[in-house]
Amino acid sequence: MKSLINTCMTALSILLVGTSGAVGLLPGESIVRDPVTGNYTAIARTEDDNGNGRLEKSILVTATNIAPNVRSRINLHKDWSVGYQYRISNSKLAKQSIIDFDLYGLPLNTRILNTDKVSNSDNSFSIVFYTFGMQSPANTCWYAAGASNGQTTNLGWNCDTADQTINGFNTTLGIAPGDTQSGFGFASLDLPGVFTAKLVGNTKYHDFSYNGYLDFEKSGMAHQLAEIVENDNIPHNIAAPLITVPTPFDPTIVLNNLRTHVATWPSKQLADAALITQLDAELVATANAYRTNQPQVARDHIEILLDLIRREHKDIDQDDEDEHDNKRGEKDRERKATAQPIRLDRLAARVLDFDLKYVLKRMKKDDDEHKKH
Repeated sequence: MKSLINTCMTALSILLVGTSGAVGLLPGESIVRDPVTGNYTAIARTEDDNGNGRLEKSILVTATNIAPNVRSRINLHKDWSVGYQYRISNSKLAKQSIIDFDLYGLPLNTRILNTDKVSNSDNSFSIVFYTFGMQSPANTCWYAAGASNGQTTNLGWNCDTADQTINGFNTTLGIAPGDTQSGFGFASLDLPGVFTAKLVGNTKYHDFSYNGYLDFEKSGMAHQLAEIVENDNIPHNIAAPLITVPTPFDPTIVLNNLRTHVATWPSKQLADAALITQLDAELVATANAYRTNQPQVARDHIEILLDLIRREHKDIDQDDEDEHDNKRGEKDRERKATAQPIRLDRLAARVLDFDLKYVLKRMKKDDDEHKKH
């Protein structure tokens, strides 16, 4: 919860500064980044409770000395919800343990199962908490927190590093270099897309700390420091609920939502633009076929889409487990060595394959029910 609250406060502070106009640094203030360590040294003018100001120095130890790899596992449940599970590894070459795994900025309409909604008596304002529907690794330092307040939807896992035996924070806790941790997950009614998660290393205190108070109205320093902390992380692509599934189910809407998401892949270096043009044409044709009540034609177009995916990744139906990683890495290196381009990122291929097969299964179920009647 601490990580989630800090992020909300950071967003609020940036919002406040943004609305107060462009405020520069005060005389004597500075922010310097060490090009070797990546750490930041800031000198800021603070105020005490009596309004007395002075210059104070604070250091932010960068939390990016980690080397994470996140494996996404997506499973379809009998109630048509999707299970999202993540396994995080930290390379033995890393210098820090991983203590934060955050999915911030998911769509506002993301539907996580087992939520808790808190609202005013007239329902004029509500906050949706997702924590109860999130799973964390058992018997570890990890805990989950998630919420949506109508402006942002955030999920995150944080390792509690407080250690009473040393009366402080233990920098060895978390996913240590060379270790792997599974057990992060939740279920959603929405289909997967490719989303960028953020991971943070264990630096004891991931913030700029001052004895005084930084006034947002008088100095632009607070805004700049909050922005540095917010961006001090390692990004990693994962599968996350991004494709809205309407109720009642409508394949045309799902395919159009999927098409919108897939169109963003070239700019994110997830797919070749020429391949996306092919995929888009087939997605349009599939949606039109369902719209005009031609299910067999739609199925034929989906088979063409699945074939396009398999041309890029022949083993797409296999689980992405560790025993396949080395072989897959060797194949990718061989393709690069022979100048054979990889036109579709593997994770992107997996989520597209999953979503298309979901549509086929939902429509087959509907067809079977119609035949019974």
